[in-house]
Amino acid sequence: MNHYLDALADLGIIIKEKPIQNEQSRKTIYRIIDGCFRFWYRYVMPNLNAINAGLGSQVFERIVQPDLSSFMGQGFEQIFYDIFDWWNQSGQLPDLILKRGRWWGNNPNMRREDEIDLVGIGTKLTCFGEVKWRNEKTDTGVLEQLAEKSRLLHADQRLLIVFSRSGFTDGAIEFAKGRSDIMLKSFTDIEQGY
Repeated sequence: MNHYLDALADLGIIIKEKPIQNEQSRKTIYRIIDGCFRFWYRYVMPNLNAINAGLGSQVFERIVQPDLSSFMGQGFEQIFYDIFDWWNQSGQLPDLILKRGRWWGNNPNMRREDEIDLVGIGTKLTCFGEVKWRNEKTDTGVLEQLAEKSRLLHADQRLLIVFSRSGFTDGAIEFAKGRSDIMLKSFTDIEQGY
């Protein structure tokens, strides 16, 4: 089985991931990263009979369209990783990040599994990133949750980065104002050249 998974990874269709700071863990996941394959296996293949029966428009309206925002979130995460790497390469981060990835694991405080979209480990600083692809502005609750989740991992210094499709509430902007440990970036920032 690993041979086939490795072949798909070599083709850029899937990616094998382990939680950062816990690479020896058995918690390995494989994610489909190619957008066309993700779309096919999420929407087309499970509904192929209906589509072949001429119900493609109804499948789109009732199944695809209501879920499209969720589907786009993973693609938006990849955009964030690419931009984060660009910031690192061009010296726009306060530290040189030597490795980055995602983290997931047990949150003993909340007694649940938690996930951090991006963890970037630098020479002195660790970046923790959250990606939000939704229609409403991101509020301070997201910042507070990210700060709480970041404490699940060891870090001498932390930089919280929230990347939002729709921008931020006034409260979130005010909360981050003047703080060097929080970075807020919106989709508009990408359009203006990062």
